[in-house]
Amino acid sequence: MARILLAWELGSGQGHVRTLARLAEPLAAAGHELVFAVKNLSTAATVMPSQSWPVLQAPYYHPTAAPKDFLAASYADILAIRGFARVSDLMPMVDAWQHLINLVGAEWIIASHAPTLALATFGDLKGVRIGTGFTVPPSDGS
Repeated sequence: MARILLAWELGSGQGHVRTLARLAEPLAAAGHELVFAVKNLSTAATVMPSQSWPVLQAPYYHPTAAPKDFLAASYADILAIRGFARVSDLMPMVDAWQHLINLVGAEWIIASHAPTLALATFGDLKGVRIGTGFTVPPSDGS
């Protein structure tokens, strides 16, 4: 069976972790080895307190301070204040995800609102991105 990294990088609340945890149960029952990388360890502990899966801190970019009147007009605006605006901010995050993947020996990923992880694994690792049309835009550009 495969070692699968289930990851959450952006967003708040418990929805991303709850969704990943629901997916984890049948995967574990099928014999897969699971490792979680999450944005907020406290949230993960609240949602999955009795699970025996390893839970690690996901790479996290400390956002630049957005102007007080900032209103995102698109997902690109959100990504821009989360490190995608400058290569010098983005590359350390991509490298951190790649190191984490290598450290845990992940063969597959399941990503919930994890755009930097998706970039770090593009073309190199099998995986699934889950979420709404907002957090997982269509891949064909439509």
